[in-house]
Amino acid sequence: MKRLVQKNLNTPVSHQIKEPNWFDIKRYRALYRYVKGEKVLDLGAYMKNPQQWFSKNTGYIALDWVPYILPYEDEQFNYIVAGQLLEHIESPALILSEAFRVLKRKGILSLSVPLEETERGEVDKIHVWSFDKGDIHNLLSPYGKVWMKILHSQYFPRYRYHFPHIVAYCRKYG
Repeated sequence: MKRLVQKNLNTPVSHQIKEPNWFDIKRYRALYRYVKGEKVLDLGAYMKNPQQWFSKNTGYIALDWVPYILPYEDEQFNYIVAGQLLEHIESPALILSEAFRVLKRKGILSLSVPLEETERGEVDKIHVWSFDKGDIHNLLSPYGKVWMKILHSQYFPRYRYHFPHIVAYCRKYG
């Protein structure tokens, strides 16, 4: 992981719920790919009602601002989504540790992050971290089997949020 800024400027106020664009929807489809009507936790949800597109018939809970200690008992969720979250927080490893604590055995955590940002503001001025595939693998592999893909945009670099993204999945060890 490469740190992009010295001071983390993210706050609950800077984290705005928004209407999705087509790339958000493409990313959410990838993030929700393995949901099958289970209990879902969306960490750092920033899109209005994503479950209306992707998680039919689920027990869906969304946290738009993520505490470092999640207010749930161990092994409560079948599926956890952390889309566009890790690059904004001070301690990605701590949030992932908490996410895997509340994820059931054989449950899946899916996440997305921009791929290999090289400088502050390249994708978003408030990103703290830049990740490559090896970073994501190293963060997830202690918890289970990891697989990932890269989402590309035909409009990059003309539209700043259409940077290539890593979408990664980790099935928690049973």
